Amino acid sequence: HQRRFTCLPDDGDQTWMVPLSVTAYAADGSHETLSVLLQGSRADIDLPSGTRAYHLNPGHTGFYHVQYADAENLSRLADRVKKRQLPALDRWGLQNDLFALVKAGELTMDAFLDWADHYRGEQAYLPLSSLDSHLFEAYLVLQGDIRNRIGRTAMALMDAALDAIGFEPAADESQTTAMLRDQLLVR
Repeated sequence: HQRRFTCLPDDGDQTWMVPLSVTAYAADGSHETLSVLLQGSRADIDLPSGTRAYHLNPGHTGFYHVQYADAENLSRLADRVKKRQLPALDRWGLQNDLFALVKAGELTMDAFLDWADHYRGEQAYLPLSSLDSHLFEAYLVLQGDIRNRIGRTAMALMDAALDAIGFEPAADESQTTAMLRDQLLVR
């Protein structure tokens, strides 16, 4: 279903025509992407038989945030993140949507930090750079025990990434790896 996303309460009932994409993943690793036009406030999507997990907005080309009500599906997506079985763009998009939900008060920071732990070992620029920025933003505004947990989580994730890419540039490394190293060293 759809509703306007804001970080402030909104009782509006405006709807939009939203082109939705959903990728359905089977247990054997195969996947199929479906497209549906959401024309009203809600729509049902029939997923292929044998779907183990599904991901809305693959490639994150839609101008909308996704909130998964199905905790089991979100757990299966987290497993795919941990195993790097989703493209970097989708690993970024998932945590970006979740952080938007934290800012809107619809997800706890503790739940976001639990999710962030699935990025341990991540080396792709986009998900790591974004996650680092989200954690830094939260660290700046929150206080107490949760702030300490944010700091510990950020240090563990980013130190592991820096250890993996190294402190010194390699002759054949990508520009994004160099940019990530710079971001991690400056923090």
